[in-house]
Amino acid sequence: MNQHRIGDPGPVALAQFGFNLVVLGLREVVSADAAGALKYAILIAGIGQAITAALSVFRGETFLPAVIGTFGLWLIGFYASLGSEPHHVSEGVYTLVLLGPI
Repeated sequence: MNQHRIGDPGPVALAQFGFNLVVLGLREVVSADAAGALKYAILIAGIGQAITAALSVFRGETFLPAVIGTFGLWLIGFYASLGSEPHHVSEGVYTLVLLGPI
């Protein structure tokens, strides 16, 4: 029997993704002034998902860290691409680059 000393980090990764979507929904539906909050929600979700992927690797899993790690690192990179001025073309190209690993 396989005994894990670390609990399943999958639900935590889904909660971080959901947190990011809630902040995106607030920005789109409630107020565009929440754009600053969305930027930091992207960073927090990206870091959290990267840590979750590392914990999944320690548990001996392969699929979950591949999916969540790719998306988490992509979110960190997307946060880094967001500057003080919007660059819609570069954000769009960076978003399309994610389709490769998927």
